[in-house]
Amino acid sequence: MRCGSAVRWLVIALGLALAGACDRAERALDDLEGFHSRMCACKDRDCAETVQRDFREWRKREPVKKDDLSGEQRARMGKINDGMDGCRDRILNAVQ
Repeated sequence: MRCGSAVRWLVIALGLALAGACDRAERALDDLEGFHSRMCACKDRDCAETVQRDFREWRKREPVKKDDLSGEQRARMGKINDGMDGCRDRILNAVQ
């Protein structure tokens, strides 16, 4: 195999790996938005606690490292997390 050919295959493999990481990050953000929607739809403490438990279990199965995210994805994750926290706090404070 010539050097140029090996380099070309290395570049292709690296590109595919990076594309996979981007897809994984986008899927994780989509999942996170789903938890946000579920949390904000809750009307009582039991629902909020169930969503929070499901979210923690998901996080253990699908860890998202901030180093794997672009700056735009980090900002999106922050907004989603803040929104979910706000909905959870609203529900838990209302029930006390």
